[in-house]
Amino acid sequence: MSHVVHQQGPAGSCVECDAGTFKTTSGPGACTPCATNSNSLSGSDVCDCNVGYRSAGGTCTTCESGKFKGANGNAACQDCGAGKYSTEGAAICADCHANSNSGVQSTSAEACTCNPGHTRENGATCGACIAGKYKGVPGNGPCVVCEAGKAASFPSMTVCVNCEAGKYAGDKGAVICADCEMGTYGPSAALSVCLRCAAGTYLTTTGAVLSSNCEACPAGTSSSLGSVFLDDCISICPAGFTVCFVSYMYFP
Repeated sequence: MSHVVHQQGPAGSCVECDAGTFKTTSGPGACTPCATNSNSLSGSDVCDCNVGYRSAGGTCTTCESGKFKGANGNAACQDCGAGKYSTEGAAICADCHANSNSGVQSTSAEACTCNPGHTRENGATCGACIAGKYKGVPGNGPCVVCEAGKAASFPSMTVCVNCEAGKYAGDKGAVICADCEMGTYGPSAALSVCLRCAAGTYLTTTGAVLSSNCEACPAGTSSSLGSVFLDDCISICPAGFTVCFVSYMYFP
């Protein structure tokens, strides 16, 4: 802590040393200007290193990149924390841009890399992965398209979610998983295609999970794979016979 030291003034009076100067001893001597990159208050007996400078061997030296010093004094420079960076002589550390981060003691904005779920493909800042894509690791690389059987329903996703049983995603880059259609069922997760009901059965609902959800055709009838309606069950004809289909016309 500096204390007030006076210099000899006119007619023997003592006056404070001016700001930016100092005097360490008593007596009538003159005040000495502070060295480069340091300063003092009026009446000081020592000069303190400026903001962004540290004391090293009696001189004030610039804080290195990745460090900062926010107050006058001779204390050491401090490391910039994660998510921040600085260049030489910094009084404060700058924040990484939105949706990015950096390690401790980072030295430039280039050290800030995109968070998971974000990419720098389309500009200088990190943007969210669009729905249907994901990115699970930090860095500036591209977002990845979801595989078939999975979906990313929102932006900024870090994983694609498996379609649950009874649903499917037939194409890559799905935003939602669709219900298994009538005549099909989905017995497990992450399906890219639902299974068709067996011959001799039919299913009129969507989103079925079990093969037992497929209903058996009436006795003496059968149906093809993936049949939807009871009307799809047709008579099983013996050799030499075929089914006679009757067309109906309905009037309102």
